[in-house]
Amino acid sequence: CPRSHTQCPRSHTQCPRSHTQYPSSHTQCPPSPGTRMPPERKVNHEETKAKLMLHTEHDIDLSDLLLTSFRRTLVERGGVDAISSVQRMFRIIDDDGNKRLDADELQTGLQDYGLRMKKGDIKLLIDAINGDTRSGLGYVKFDDFLKALRGGDMSKNRMEMVQQAFSKLDKTGDGIVDWEDLKDAYNADHHPDVKKGVKTKKEALMSWLAIFEGSQKDGKITREEFIQYYKNLSASIDDDSYFELMIRNSWHIAGGVGQAAGTANLRVLAVFRDGSRKVVTVEDDMGVSRHDHRGIKSLLVKQGYANIVKVRTLGSTVD
Repeated sequence: CPRSHTQCPRSHTQCPRSHTQYPSSHTQCPPSPGTRMPPERKVNHEETKAKLMLHTEHDIDLSDLLLTSFRRTLVERGGVDAISSVQRMFRIIDDDGNKRLDADELQTGLQDYGLRMKKGDIKLLIDAINGDTRSGLGYVKFDDFLKALRGGDMSKNRMEMVQQAFSKLDKTGDGIVDWEDLKDAYNADHHPDVKKGVKTKKEALMSWLAIFEGSQKDGKITREEFIQYYKNLSASIDDDSYFELMIRNSWHIAGGVGQAAGTANLRVLAVFRDGSRKVVTVEDDMGVSRHDHRGIKSLLVKQGYANIVKVRTLGSTVD
């Protein structure tokens, strides 16, 4: 990974190989479980109030400014996994299961996360999330709280990329990703716990699968759970090109333009019957070994490449 990034997002095993640095808007990746967290910090609402005083016209939305400041503080502390971390934490403290957060619950949860806010500022935050029509309600619905943290829904282009990724992962096409979809697409032989004999290959893959699951841990990912995971991740990634590149390289989705062009898919030299040669991208290469030349040829035929005599990868050739 780039030297300025000590760790990639935990669900992604490698960084885009052709990119030497991340976009400037991303200064760090999420901390690993053993990483010492930065010191607690207070949300600086005095700074927010000072910005408001600079304007004499009513062209500033206090609620929007407050939420933007709060969202930025969370991401600075927790990195790209901040929204998911907060989501898990508040599910735990919601003892009565009413999916609401009052001022006390919100203050306690944020304190546990390392953000100290005064009760008055908590109430301002709740009112900012609820909007004018529900001002003074005294609590915020959990789903509204998460939506406010994300800054709204994903853009159409981001949603389309996430939908493509799920469809590629869902090998059986039944709308659910489980062991049957993973067993032939991923090789867990080199997983540290598998090599040590601590986990079986199936256990290692299922642990990875659990990252995308919601509150219900059943060894399966629904399309909605997958989208929810990336909604949270999307909230902390400002650059659309980087988001697209991350999705393409993580799930081996060929294509993209410019900085968003995928670089993870297998590329081979195809030699055709007329003697011509062409470097081509294997679009559906999940679980395909670069040494399986006959399998690669079959995939290229499905992509529409006819009359291939041989393919070459890493200096090896097969007819």
